[in-house]
Amino acid sequence: MKKPSLALFLLLLPGCFLVSCYSPQSLNAPSATPGITVEVQADGLGLGTGRSLMSDTNITSVEILVTDSADQPAGSGNLSKNATNWSGNIIVTAPGTLTFTALARGSAGGPVVYQGSSSTPVNGEGVRVSIAVSMANLLADVLPVNGATGVAVRDATGNETLEFTFHFTASVDPLVVGTLTFSEPPRVYKVGANYAKVGYPLEEEAAFAFSQTIYPNDTLKVKPSFGYAAQTYKAPVLSGFNAPGGLTLPDQTLPTYTMTTTTIPLTSQVSDWRDRVMYFSLTDRFNDGNGANNQFITSGNLDYVLGDGKTYQGGDFVGMTAKLPYLKNLGITALWITSPVRQAWENAAFTSYHGYWAQDFYAVDPHLGTLKDFRDFVKAAHAQGIAVVMDVVVNHVGPLSYYDLNSDNQPGDGEWEPVYSPTAYETHKWLEDVTPALSWVTMPNRIKPNFGPMPSGKTISDFLTRKGGNATSGTGNEVTEGDFSGLRDVNTSDAAVGQRLTEIFQWWIANSDIDGYRIDTVKHVPTAFWSSFCADLRTYASGLTTTPAGGKKFYTLAEVYDGSAAGVGTYTQTGMLDSVLGFPMATRVFDWNWTASNGPDGDNITIFKDTGTWSSRPKTNTVEAALAEIMGSTNLTTVQSNGDGQSARQKIGYFLDNHDLNRFLNGTSDNSNEVPSSGEITNLQLALGWLLTWEGIPVVYYGTEQNYKQSLALSSGGEHGSGIGNVNRGNRPNLWQVANSTQGSTAFSETSETYKLISALAGARTTYPELGKGYAKVVWSDTDGTGADTGILAYLRHYGATAANTDDDILVVINTSSQYSVGSYTTGNDMKVGGSGWGWGAGVTLVPVTFAGVGTSVLNSTLYDNSEFALSPNQTTTFNQITDSTDIAVWFKVPPNSITILKKQ
Repeated sequence: MKKPSLALFLLLLPGCFLVSCYSPQSLNAPSATPGITVEVQADGLGLGTGRSLMSDTNITSVEILVTDSADQPAGSGNLSKNATNWSGNIIVTAPGTLTFTALARGSAGGPVVYQGSSSTPVNGEGVRVSIAVSMANLLADVLPVNGATGVAVRDATGNETLEFTFHFTASVDPLVVGTLTFSEPPRVYKVGANYAKVGYPLEEEAAFAFSQTIYPNDTLKVKPSFGYAAQTYKAPVLSGFNAPGGLTLPDQTLPTYTMTTTTIPLTSQVSDWRDRVMYFSLTDRFNDGNGANNQFITSGNLDYVLGDGKTYQGGDFVGMTAKLPYLKNLGITALWITSPVRQAWENAAFTSYHGYWAQDFYAVDPHLGTLKDFRDFVKAAHAQGIAVVMDVVVNHVGPLSYYDLNSDNQPGDGEWEPVYSPTAYETHKWLEDVTPALSWVTMPNRIKPNFGPMPSGKTISDFLTRKGGNATSGTGNEVTEGDFSGLRDVNTSDAAVGQRLTEIFQWWIANSDIDGYRIDTVKHVPTAFWSSFCADLRTYASGLTTTPAGGKKFYTLAEVYDGSAAGVGTYTQTGMLDSVLGFPMATRVFDWNWTASNGPDGDNITIFKDTGTWSSRPKTNTVEAALAEIMGSTNLTTVQSNGDGQSARQKIGYFLDNHDLNRFLNGTSDNSNEVPSSGEITNLQLALGWLLTWEGIPVVYYGTEQNYKQSLALSSGGEHGSGIGNVNRGNRPNLWQVANSTQGSTAFSETSETYKLISALAGARTTYPELGKGYAKVVWSDTDGTGADTGILAYLRHYGATAANTDDDILVVINTSSQYSVGSYTTGNDMKVGGSGWGWGAGVTLVPVTFAGVGTSVLNSTLYDNSEFALSPNQTTTFNQITDSTDIAVWFKVPPNSITILKKQ
C-alpha cells in the first residue's frame, strides 16, 4: 500500500502568505502520529521583503495546515504571537514525508524564477528550517553584452539596468530539534569597504556583506551604479550567512561579471548662455521630496534635526524635481544646485548639507537621493527648458584627516590646522586609521576619500598637499597649497591628480547630462590647473553625441572671492573658465564697504536701500564705476578660444546675494520669521529690476521670489547659531517652511508680487534679445546727490559691440528715490543717449514696455514728458541738447521707486 506524501503549508491570517509545494517522494514513516512543536522567535516569518510577523500588528496568529499529495488534510496547528516570539503545536495526523518549499520570483507577482524544496520523513523528531543560498543570476530583463557574463549598466534612457538576484531555499531539517528563526530580510547594500564603515545600506555598487538570515520566498536584488567606465567583478563570494540553530552556511562563490557603462545620449540644452536666467538653490534647503533619506547618523551629533540650520534639513532631488514647474513659471532657464557628491556628513555638530566636504567623488550623497534620482531630475529639468549647473569642488576634500604632531595616534586640538609648511607633514594621518577605531569617525563617513583607482605609483595620501595652514588667511603659496579652513587641500599641481580630477568631472557630465559647472574656491587652486581642466571639459562635452547636433556648450562659472575685475579676470584667460561670478559689482553695489581683507561689512546699506534716510545711500555711479573697471580688464573683455565667440564679460553671473553673504533683505534682529516691510520689498524689487535688465547672466538666490528676510546677520552667527529654529534666521532657510516673508508659510506661492516681477522681467529678456545678450552703457548715474535727478541709474542695452545697428536698443531707467526726478532739458540735466559711440539720433519716439499681470507699482509707472515735447501719454523723445548740440539726449519725469524700460516705437 502506498504511503501518502505530506506537504507543509504556512498560512498567515489575515494576509494569506502561503509557501507550498508537493514532493514526488514517498517514504515509509512510523504509524504513530507525532506532535511537532514549532517556536518562532525574533522577527518571525516574513511577508515580502519589508514586513515581518512580529512587527505587523494586523497579524496575531499563524495557522499551519498539513496536506498529503492528494491535497487531503493530514494535520494542523496554530502559532500565537506574544511579546517576543511565536509558539504553538503542529499535529500530523498521518505518517509520511513533510516537504518545505521556497519560491523566488523575479518581481512582485512575477513568474517563478527559482523553486527549491526539501523533503523529510515524519519520525517523531522536532523540525527546524535552515537556509541555503543559490548562485547569483541576472534578471531576465538585463541584456548581456560582450558575451554571457558581460552586461550594460544602463539602458537607452540612462537608467541602470543591472541587477543580480540571489535565490534562497528553505528546507525542513529533521535532525535538529530547533527553533525556527528569521531576522529582518536583506536590503540592497553598498558594495566594498565603505559599507561596514558607514553602517547603512546604500544603493551603490555590486558586492556586499551582511549578517542577516532571510525569509523563505525572498529574493535579494542588488542594483548597482558604477563610478567608472567599466569594471569586472571577479568571483564574488557571499559569506557569513547564518542558519537557524547557530550554524554557519558555507561560502557561496558567484559568477564573474563584467559591467560596461554605456553613454547617456547627451542633449544640447543651451545655444547661448547670455540669455539664461539662473536660480541658485541649496538642494538640501529647497524641497523635501523623500523623507526616508533625511537621516543617516542616529547617535551622537545627528545629521538631521529639522529646524537646526547646522544639520541637513531634508531637501533632495525628488523634491526639486517636483518643483520644476514652479521654477519654469518663475522664468528660470538655468538652475545652479549645490554639489551632489557624497560627503563627510558631520564634524563637531556641523554637517555638510552645503556639499563642500567631499568624501567620494564617484557617488551621490544619499541625503539627496541616488544617482538615478539625480539623472531623473536633470532629465525633468531639461523637459522644462531648464539647464542644470552643478556646484563642484576640486580644491579640497572634507575633514577626513589630521596632523599627528605628538605621535600619539590620536587627533588633538592643535592637530587640525597646524601652521603652513612648505613641505608636506610626515605626521599627516587619516582619521580612519586611528586605533582603536573612533566611532565618531566611521558613522559620520569621515573615511578616506575616494578618487577612484590609484594611478600607478600613487597613494591616496599623494592626492593631498598635507601642508596644513589656512588658505583663507594665508599669503603666497599658502593660498593655493594650504588647507581651506580645516578642509584638506587637494594636490592639484600633481599631473596625475589633475588628470583624475578631469576624469571625475567628465564622468559626471556623461552620467547625468548636466550643462555646466559652478566651480568653488577657484583662487585657491594654481592657475595652471585651470588651463588644462577647463579645456579638457569643454572638448569632452562638445565631442560627445548630443541631441540636437552641434555639441554641448558646457559652461564653467568661477567663484573667485575677489572685489577687483583684474583679480577675477586672472581665471578667464585663454582656455580657462568661461566666466566668473560678479563679485566686482556686488562688492560695490550691494555691500559697498566691502574690503579685500574683511569682506562685506554687513552694514545693510546699498545703492537700493539704507538703514536711515535716502541720502545716506551710496550713489548710483558705483554701478558705472564697476562696469568701467570690468570693461578695462582685458581678460574679461577679450573673446577667448572657447568656441562660442563671446567674452567672459558677456557671461558674468551677477547676483544680489548668495549663501556666503547676507541676503539683500537682511535685518539685524534675532527674530525668527520676521516679515519684511513694504519699503524693504520695494527696494528689493528695484534691485531685481537692475539685475534682470543688466548684462551677463542674472543669478537669483532661492527664496528671494518669496521675499524671504534674513533675520540675523551672518556676522552674528547666521544659520550656524545655536538652537532649533535657527534655520529660519540665517540666509539658508528651508524654503518649504519659511514664514518670514509676505507669503507667510506659503513657500511656493506663484502670486507673490516679487515672484511675478521676476517672471515678467525674465520673460522680457527672452522677448527682447538686447536685454538678454546686449552690452550695457550707462547714460546717467548720480555722483553726489546734489543734482536734480538724484537716485537715477539709466543705461542702454545694445545687442552688438559696435554702433552698426541701434534699431533694437533699449533704455532702462531706475529711480531709486521716493520722489519724481526733476529738472529741465535747458540745463542739460538729461540722459545722453546719442553722440559718440553707439547711440541714437534726435527725434526718436520711446514707448515704455508694459507688463501684464504684475501686481507691483515698481513696473508700469506713468511717465511725464517735458511740456516742450507734447507727445501722447506715456511717451518721450530724443533731442539735440541745447547746451551741446552734438549730444543726443532724452528727458522725462521718472516716477519714484520705479523701473522703466523704453523701446523705440
